[in-house]
Amino acid sequence: MTEWINQIIIGLGLAGPILLMSVALSTVLATSRVLNVTVGAVFSVSGVLAVVAADAGGTLLFLVVALVVPVVLYVLLDAVVLRPQRRRSHGEDEIGAFAATLGVAIIITALLAEATHSDIKALPATFLRIDHVWNVNGVQVTEQAAILFGVAVVLACGWGLALKRTGIGKLCRAVAVNEELARTLGVRTGRVILFSWVVSGLLTGVATVLIVLAGRSVSVESGAVYLLVPFAAVVAGGMGSMLGAALASIFFGLAQAIVANLTPWPGTQEAVVFGLLFLLLLLRPEGLVPTRQAIRPY
Repeated sequence: MTEWINQIIIGLGLAGPILLMSVALSTVLATSRVLNVTVGAVFSVSGVLAVVAADAGGTLLFLVVALVVPVVLYVLLDAVVLRPQRRRSHGEDEIGAFAATLGVAIIITALLAEATHSDIKALPATFLRIDHVWNVNGVQVTEQAAILFGVAVVLACGWGLALKRTGIGKLCRAVAVNEELARTLGVRTGRVILFSWVVSGLLTGVATVLIVLAGRSVSVESGAVYLLVPFAAVVAGGMGSMLGAALASIFFGLAQAIVANLTPWPGTQEAVVFGLLFLLLLLRPEGLVPTRQAIRPY
C-alpha cells in the first residue's frame, strides 16, 4: 500500500507541469480557437536559454528568461502570424491557424537544433536543487512533487478565479462564447486574445521553470515530450475546457507514474496515455467535461 501511495505522489508531481501546459493550451483555444502546437518548441527554447542564463547570471536571470521568453514568442506568434490570418479568414479558418502554429513550431525547433547542435544543456550541479525527501511512516513525500503539483494547482485555480471574478476574465469568457457578438458590443477582441496569449506564455514559462529544475537538463528534443501529453489532456478534457484539461492532466500524470513502476520499457508511458485517450474518446467523445458548444468558455 505504501508503495502505491509513493507512486501517486510521484504521479502528482508529473501532473503539475502537464496541468500548467494544458491550461495554457486551453486558454488560447477558448479565446482564439487555435490549438497551439508551438508549446513544445517554445518550452525547448525558453528552457535552453534559461539554463544558459542560470550558468551566466544566477537565479534571477534564470527566472526572468524562463518566464519572459514564452510570453515574447507567443505575442509575436499572435501579432505576426495569427492576427493577419484571423483578419483574412474572419476567424473561421481554424485548420489554417493550426497549420500556422505547426509551421512555426517546426521552424523554431530547426533553428534551435542548429544553434545548439542538438546538445543537452544542464543546470549547474548546485543550482536551486529541489531533491529533499520527507519520510512519513514509510511514505516518501518529495520536495519536487510538492512544489511541482502545488505551484501548478495554485496558478490554475488562481487563473480560474480570475476568469470568473475580474473584468478582463469576464471579457475573455465573452470572447470565448461569441467573438463576433463581443466585438459588436464594443469589446476589443484583439486585445483580449492577445492577453490570453500573454497568460498562456506565463503559464508555459512557469512550467518551464518547474520542468528544468526537476529534470536538471533540457534539449531541443525535450519539447516533443512536453507537447504530446498536454495535447492529450486538452482533447480528453473537452476541447477548450480548462477544468477538463486540468482533470485529465492529473489523471495522465498518475497513469504515467503507475506505468513507470510496473514496466521498465521505454516509451510505454506515452503509449498508455494515448491508449487511455482513445478509450476515453470512445466512451465519452465529448471529453471529461462535456459541452454543447464547439469551444467551451472555460
